[in-house]
Amino acid sequence: MNHESTNAYTHHGAPRFRASQLIDCNITNARDEALGSVQDIVLTSDNRTIAYVVVGFGGFLGMGEKFFAMPWRLIQVSRGDEAAKPRITLAVDQEVLKAAPGFDKNEWPDMAGMSWSSEVDDYYRTRTGGPVGTRTSSFIRPTVGAGRDPNGETFHYRRVSQLLGMEVVDANRETLAKVDDLVLDVDRATIDGAAVTFGGVLGMGKRIALVPTESLQLLRSDGKFGSRCTLADLEALALPDGEWPMLGNDEWLNRGRHQCDRVKLTSDGEASVAAWQE
Repeated sequence: MNHESTNAYTHHGAPRFRASQLIDCNITNARDEALGSVQDIVLTSDNRTIAYVVVGFGGFLGMGEKFFAMPWRLIQVSRGDEAAKPRITLAVDQEVLKAAPGFDKNEWPDMAGMSWSSEVDDYYRTRTGGPVGTRTSSFIRPTVGAGRDPNGETFHYRRVSQLLGMEVVDANRETLAKVDDLVLDVDRATIDGAAVTFGGVLGMGKRIALVPTESLQLLRSDGKFGSRCTLADLEALALPDGEWPMLGNDEWLNRGRHQCDRVKLTSDGEASVAAWQE
């Protein structure tokens, strides 16, 4: 999760959801017929921009043995009857779905190579029109021959489920917390924040703090997130009684940015402190 201009992502009433609310969430079509469910969400290399949603269709149209990566722009996420429960609608014709490129649910594609993303992008560009990728930004495709190591510099796509549970370390590379959840702006197709758990002994008494994504930096060689936030910062940002705020209100986001304001990353996302140098 790399540094971006904070003002560009500050807006009130944003349609935000937790990643855990979206993964395994049911998907319906425009006629409210059940299609399947979200299996995962795929990010671009900045770990902040959503590129694809991975869908499992169950028995719909005989597509039960495969998963399908689809451009994020093809789904619409809104709030259902219950305030905190999302409703996901896929506006794609059945004939388009029948011929869509998929993959075995037990054998995910090589996300460091370009063949799978090229196939997906080209198919939906031809069948549905419009840009590929997210609603608000394009992304750089991987170069040919890129390595398969998901922590390597050449890894260009990463699954949200692979980030959940990842350790967060401080400037001295001491374990500070773990990523418990992510906060997604579903319209802007961005990851705005992370919920991290910290403290406690043997799993008891853990607390949750919400931090902005720009306060975290993926340390690829370690497979961890680095943060300049201290334990005292997390304690100041801890959710009272573990109760989540209204995510659409920017108060929690601005509070986290103010608390962790001393986090300084260079324009390419690298930490400016020597302790984070690879």
